[in-house]
Amino acid sequence: MAKKKFQIFVSSTYTDLKNERQSAVETILSSGHIPAGMELFKAGSSSQMDTIQKWINESDIYMLILGGRYGSIEPVSGKSYTELEYNYAINKGLPIFTVILSDSFLHSKAANEVDIFEIENKKHYNDFKNLVMTKMIKSVNDLKDIKIAIYESVSEITEENSLLIGWSRGDKVLNNIKLENKIADLIKENKELKENNNNLVKNEDITYSKYIDPIELAEGNDEISLDLIISGSDGYDNGYNYTITWDEIIKYIGTILLTFKSSEEIKKQLQLVMAEEITINDEDIIDVKIKQNSFDLIKIQLCALRLITNKIEKNIEYFKYTEQGIKYMFDLMLAKR
Repeated sequence: MAKKKFQIFVSSTYTDLKNERQSAVETILSSGHIPAGMELFKAGSSSQMDTIQKWINESDIYMLILGGRYGSIEPVSGKSYTELEYNYAINKGLPIFTVILSDSFLHSKAANEVDIFEIENKKHYNDFKNLVMTKMIKSVNDLKDIKIAIYESVSEITEENSLLIGWSRGDKVLNNIKLENKIADLIKENKELKENNNNLVKNEDITYSKYIDPIELAEGNDEISLDLIISGSDGYDNGYNYTITWDEIIKYIGTILLTFKSSEEIKKQLQLVMAEEITINDEDIIDVKIKQNSFDLIKIQLCALRLITNKIEKNIEYFKYTEQGIKYMFDLMLAKR
């Protein structure tokens, strides 16, 4: 039977747990599943809770990363968005697991960062943590422990919940008896479409395709801020925040994704173009490096928009444009959009 991919909604407070969220996203991707979270959404597309609930509805598993903060407060309920997400996932009956940062982990973070511990809503935080402790939890001491906890928890959940829907490639599930009736209906429908339209409907192999309508996602002229390391002609080597639109990212990638290319090849292409485009104080840019958190967000977003698809061979991830992505890219190149 084909291995299913499960969409895992990652919930946490944001500014204090960026590294932990990034570690979770990378681990979910490397284990062959689909991460979902608020990083993908554009502001103002609908109310924040409506959008959150739609994505939780589309997910198979809910993961909470709990640090020392309670989080931003939703004005109507007076509760944090993180707690509202958690309660909604429970009410929907989703399998839930929580990664809780240990006291030693939090104190080590506090030595290098600010705002690690809750001050204003301490009682709300303690009540929420007590609720979380009644469910499936794993305490972690570092980023490595988070990765291990995800592998273990997802494995336990998928083994214990055989009815999880997930997502599987169509050409890998033909022997699944439970899908025989559905497949027969699809064959009949395709035959009718062929007779009526004299063409076949091709189903794109989009590994990250189990998402809600992409209208909720940032795209086109919506902007993203990328974290870069810039090396200049005067010898400086500094961090740099580069604002770019999603359309510009597609233009920078260009035609290289007409065939499968590795993540490193795509990153190299983006870095080469950015080195030509960026100017700082009239100094020539010698080299540009995209930080991994920003590059991973680009990959996830373009997959969610169904512009690129991926495959994994020998533990290396490759990407190429979908048919939709090819058309979109050429339209941009020809300045038709």
